[in-house]
Amino acid sequence: MLVPLEQITPNPDNPREVTTDDDAFKELVASIKSLGIIVPLHVVEQNGGYLLLGGHRRYAAAQKLNLTEVPVVEFQRDEPLGAVMVADNVIRADLNPVEEANAYAQLLAQPKATAKTVAKLVGKDVRTVEARLKILALPDNARRLFAESAVPLGALDALVEISTLDAPLAELVGRRIGTDAAAARLFVSSPGSIVEDILTGSAYDPVPVAYRVGAYGGPHIPHQVKQVDQRIEFICTKLGSEYGDKLRTLCAERFDAARLVDPYSGYAYSVWHLFNLDQDARDAARAYGCLLELVVDDQYDQTVEGYATDAEWVYEQLAAQIGEWTPPESHRAKPASSSAGETHAASSAQRKEQAVEDEYEKTAAARKRNLDLGVHLAKWNPKITRDSMQVLATLALEGQGDIGWTAARALMLTTELPVTVTKSTQRERVHYLRGDELGQFCTTTLEGVTRAKTPEQAHAAALRLLAALQLVDKTGLAGVDANGVYRSYQLGQLPAWQRIEKQAMPPSVKKHHAELERQAEERRNPSPATDPAEGAAETP
Repeated sequence: MLVPLEQITPNPDNPREVTTDDDAFKELVASIKSLGIIVPLHVVEQNGGYLLLGGHRRYAAAQKLNLTEVPVVEFQRDEPLGAVMVADNVIRADLNPVEEANAYAQLLAQPKATAKTVAKLVGKDVRTVEARLKILALPDNARRLFAESAVPLGALDALVEISTLDAPLAELVGRRIGTDAAAARLFVSSPGSIVEDILTGSAYDPVPVAYRVGAYGGPHIPHQVKQVDQRIEFICTKLGSEYGDKLRTLCAERFDAARLVDPYSGYAYSVWHLFNLDQDARDAARAYGCLLELVVDDQYDQTVEGYATDAEWVYEQLAAQIGEWTPPESHRAKPASSSAGETHAASSAQRKEQAVEDEYEKTAAARKRNLDLGVHLAKWNPKITRDSMQVLATLALEGQGDIGWTAARALMLTTELPVTVTKSTQRERVHYLRGDELGQFCTTTLEGVTRAKTPEQAHAAALRLLAALQLVDKTGLAGVDANGVYRSYQLGQLPAWQRIEKQAMPPSVKKHHAELERQAEERRNPSPATDPAEGAAETP
């Protein structure tokens, strides 16, 4: 039927935002001007007139064309009018995700409504309805990204989780992925990469809590913040006015600010280490409910970064570590004490220095064994045997994930690399490959298997990689260099591999493994202690 346009009132609860300045609306006006309104408006009687349920864009176009009458379909009051609106709006291809979410939220506000009943009303899968509703939990700038289809829907879950635990961080992420299409695509598979890039980039506003836990190196800090005292101040800013001020006061009481200027000094290193919250802290943050966990997929390895997002919790953890801290011996003020006290302090410092020296010797010995292993593997040409085929078939049939990349990284640790000598200690520091250089090394190494000209060459290259993975020594390596290099437990349990492994060991590695076996045997079967008094009684 036809009704006067002036008798129709738009529904203020319409879930769909009506825009009249886009090309689609202009095309709709042109179509109605030429052909008229083909699909009637949906209305219900109200106060002598009609309330518009569906067709708000057609209504706006009719107004623009100054039409006096429009075709309508009238619904009765006892019909599910909310479902009518959604049927007219949600089941439209050009409805954006935010408009969908608003519509579902209105239906959920009805008595006894659930996501399941809403999904049934609109003919959608319940998971689709629940996913759209998550959008409403986002801050305005992030929600707008989905309204404008600026980011893929695959980014929704991670963005909602970030928004729930750290709203300032969600705002920063929204800005980044909303203006960088490549970042938006990467965020879907590796949200942690985008977050890390934001937290280590230039200074940002607002400043989120997002305190990294359970990882080597402490919290993420903008690259330009170098000095330890500046880093501590930045952390105080992250914790807000209340807990940031508490941390400032505590640090002023415990630390010598003048010794923090040089970030490479032993004192500054000792202080900065206090701000590294370890794996135990990560587990505690998870139990407390303030742990944000995000996947980082860097092509060569996939890890999960953890961030504590509660300022009070972070402060309590840091305060506990700072309170238990004892300054390094060489940086303590010498007390005006007796010569015996001075002798004790000197002895303690010597013990610490000896412990550092012992640790360095262990690291150097492990490095030498790794180089021996690398030289031996380069010459090792294993034959195709029943054992080797059983090993390779087991790995192929049972699946070992990215064992190729892991083994290639292990092989890198056995190669000759640039070395520098520190001036103060005259100790060597090996510059292991990282980032793009490491990726190129792994790619080239694996191509040695995939592009081998003969089966024998491919077989030997594969076994060399597996031997490097199982035999490389990670003693003393920094976490960033050792990360991602893990021995395969399944491979180590295969008797066939155990026989092959012995062939791959150079003498230094065999000797080291024999010593480890001896120590393990002693721990399993300790020798009984002899009572000196008893021994004396039995002496004739």
